[in-house]
Amino acid sequence: MLLTAILLPWISALATTLADPGAPLPTRHALIVTNNRSLNTGRPDLQYADDDGVKYAELFAEEFGVAHVTLLAELDPVTRALYPDWQARVQPPTRQNLESAVSHLEQALGTAAARGEAAMVYLVFAGHGDVDHGQGYLELADSRLSARDLDEAVLAKLGNTPTHLVLDSCNSYFMLNPRKPGGKRFEVQPETQSLFDRYPNLGVLISTSAEAVTYEWSELQSGIFSYELRSGLRGAADVDHDRNVSYAELAAFIQTANAGVVNDAYRPKVFVRSPDRTAPFLRRSTPEPRLLTLAVTGALRLTLRDHQGVRVLDVHKEAGTALTLALPAGDLEIYETVVSSQGRPISSVRRYDANLHGEIRLEALSETPPATAARGESPVFTGLFKSPFGVEAFTLAQGSSAVVEPEYYGVTEKDAQVLRQHLVGATQADEDRRYSLTFGGLTGSLFAGIVLGPYVNSNKDMTRSERNWALAGGALIPAATLLGWGLGAWVDTPYEELLADYSAADQSTAEARGATVLKFRERFHTLANEERHDRRLHGAITSGIGLVIIGDSLAAALRDKNHVSPNTYTFLGVGAFVTLFGVLHATIDTQPAERMWELYETSESGTTAEPIAPPAEAKTSFNWMPNLGVAQGTAFIGVGGSF
Repeated sequence: MLLTAILLPWISALATTLADPGAPLPTRHALIVTNNRSLNTGRPDLQYADDDGVKYAELFAEEFGVAHVTLLAELDPVTRALYPDWQARVQPPTRQNLESAVSHLEQALGTAAARGEAAMVYLVFAGHGDVDHGQGYLELADSRLSARDLDEAVLAKLGNTPTHLVLDSCNSYFMLNPRKPGGKRFEVQPETQSLFDRYPNLGVLISTSAEAVTYEWSELQSGIFSYELRSGLRGAADVDHDRNVSYAELAAFIQTANAGVVNDAYRPKVFVRSPDRTAPFLRRSTPEPRLLTLAVTGALRLTLRDHQGVRVLDVHKEAGTALTLALPAGDLEIYETVVSSQGRPISSVRRYDANLHGEIRLEALSETPPATAARGESPVFTGLFKSPFGVEAFTLAQGSSAVVEPEYYGVTEKDAQVLRQHLVGATQADEDRRYSLTFGGLTGSLFAGIVLGPYVNSNKDMTRSERNWALAGGALIPAATLLGWGLGAWVDTPYEELLADYSAADQSTAEARGATVLKFRERFHTLANEERHDRRLHGAITSGIGLVIIGDSLAAALRDKNHVSPNTYTFLGVGAFVTLFGVLHATIDTQPAERMWELYETSESGTTAEPIAPPAEAKTSFNWMPNLGVAQGTAFIGVGGSF
């Protein structure tokens, strides 16, 4: 469990620092935005984000009144049948509807301020989310809501109003702490100005998974984190029994509820930050409450279902802790699970009728046959709520929350694979380039030898010794080219070394994977920069040699204006070609690591842009080399390549 928080230190301090229960409540508003669908066709739709939206809306409507709750969601047929009253109130989760809802909320806050009334806002977002170039985003029905959009289009409109933000989406940590411009993609940047720096009145409680998966469970008909959060808000997390549910209590409750899930990959990763040590996340104050009191003595494992069989909340109470649960309207069935002497779970059922109000003790409800059939449970999540929660679990959770920020976050297996694919691409491109250069160099040297032989034999000014050395040089050049290529094939290139080291690096855990991707991404970037530097240096040197040849040829031509040797024109052409070769090599002849790094940066796993924007087009790159040959008795020299 990755639980990072600024929490109240101990339950005793919590009891003494919470707001006065008798103090008047501010006017409270809730804006809930949930979305099952993804704009990414490769990502499967969620099933229960719309159900979560309605359930959040019902919970807040009990407290704030229906008029103070806005729900943006698209209810599927099953959800519409379960919650027909909300179908007329709900609107699609589009960007326009979100901006309109925020505008109405802004007006309501302004009206309250004009009357001198205090106000408070609850924002809930549930659905798909991800990271693009270091900045988190949530998916609405028609567009992305980026971290910047959340800041400028939502939070900025609320001013200094105390705001509680709930995010149940993948990688939602980056909605709060986007990387700084030029910063590292996956590493948490302490110097980055996060939303907390700009909005000290903001409190957050989020669930986030690095693997782009929001975990749902059909048995809950809900996202796991959202279900646990609502269970806690209905009183299952209220360990001090004061009807104020704090951030600390909710964080500890969710951590304890997930402790029994053996596979860490399926545990929601939770981040909590409280804006004010004296203010709870939610203060229960329903005018006509329906309350169920669980006595101090004895441990209890309860599941509550409504009259349609939908799970409302779960609680596993420690012995020695008293809890009071706030219940929704309607008939409820309360399933109490105990373990028999043979180690088998046995359930008894009590009914909380729709006409009951006020505070009722669990013992006062008589047992009754269940109205709903028992349901099978997925073995992955049967560990949920396995560990009891109470004063002891709360205190233990405080001691285990020493880490304030994660060192690495958001590095998925997909991100690691994307880096590997680009390293493989760079290695293969370098191998192809070496083959091409070897073939081109061999072709050129053979052509030079073919041209050199007749020229040397016909040159009467050369001695026999000079002629032999020239012919030997013409033969040695292609031999040296082949020898150099053969020796190079036995030595690993920097690309091959980088890929081999990356393949052998530890990626067994999320933390190790984050460290590995960061390390090798930097090595990849360094190699690309070194190639760029070497290319420009080699191009400058080559151009300089070409300019020297041109200068020497011009000087020879000026010395003998009347009898310019044909060789002078030949060397002028060679000098111009060498100069052009150097200029092109220094400017547009990108190397494999450079090219693959550019492609890597433009991917969602890259590091280039700070804002959310459509992926940048890859830069046009050129790959070229000289062409030499003989056709129909005529020698030719030129440049060929691709882009």
